[in-house]
Amino acid sequence: MNKKYITNRLTGAFERKIFSVVNTNIKSNSSVLLACSGGPDSTALLLIMARVWQSENIYVAYFDHGLRSKQKSNSEYKFLKEICDDFDIKIMKGSRDKRSKKVSEDALRNARYRWLAKVSQDLKIKYLMTGHNQNDQAETVLFRLVRGTSLDGIKAMQIKAPLDNSFVDKNNQNKVFIVRPLLDISREKINNYLNSKNVQALHDSTNDDNKYIRNYIRNAVIPSLKKINPKVVDSISRFATIVNRDNDTLSSLAQSNYDKVVFEKKNSVEIDKKAISNLPPSQINRVIIKCCQYLELKFNNDQITHIVDSIAKNKSYYSLTNAEARTTKKLITIKRLIK
Repeated sequence: MNKKYITNRLTGAFERKIFSVVNTNIKSNSSVLLACSGGPDSTALLLIMARVWQSENIYVAYFDHGLRSKQKSNSEYKFLKEICDDFDIKIMKGSRDKRSKKVSEDALRNARYRWLAKVSQDLKIKYLMTGHNQNDQAETVLFRLVRGTSLDGIKAMQIKAPLDNSFVDKNNQNKVFIVRPLLDISREKINNYLNSKNVQALHDSTNDDNKYIRNYIRNAVIPSLKKINPKVVDSISRFATIVNRDNDTLSSLAQSNYDKVVFEKKNSVEIDKKAISNLPPSQINRVIIKCCQYLELKFNNDQITHIVDSIAKNKSYYSLTNAEARTTKKLITIKRLIK
């Protein structure tokens, strides 16, 4: 036991609670990669895992987005390295390609996850762990609602899920799962844990910049909603859980309907118009989406609506991104265009 970090009844109970989540979702003795920034959430996760998991199976990954001074990022890495050294945990550092001029929220997030996925696959680590918490869940739900989404999109984050295919190397056979042990824990409880450990995590000043939508939601929207309902974060998180459960049921039903009405080919799918037209509207949409996913197409809600509308037509043509949808009297054919 490292005596530098305070351990008491409160910290022990909290660590046991998180270990229960970890133990449910990760096989014993598995290696894990912790994405850490030095902020409260990932620092708490690092300290918890150092207490409940084998240190030789823990790897820490720090990613520099290149938005702040080199001195600031170096201080974050040094902070994390000191903790890792205290527990004999390995740490590595990555950074965004400075040649990329994209600094949008999505671009920064994608750069970070591509690097994390590469590290995971290169080291053959199956589990990528992040410090996402209950507040992050609420912010994500609101973010997706504001931008526009479907029921499938609003289901938000899950404690364990396969890492998005857009981040992983498809030629690498090592699959990666993202695990979020703190997802049902509020930011307040995480801060209480750190205070009990007498650990002062670092503050990322970019989180104060409300030009980023997620920051605005965190710093302005949710505090305003708390005036209506002080437990709004709990309410939104609970809503996300309910949506996840219902969406899983609808997705399972859609897969069954897909198998009945869709004929798969190598670079195309054929949809039986008569059969699909007998399905409920929500299932029709989901079957069409599954067709696009099978063909690995990029699509949006408007494009799905166009294809759904073509069911009522005897003849139509619609161009998609690197694909086309043709309607005849009996079939809808969606074909991926090979370049």
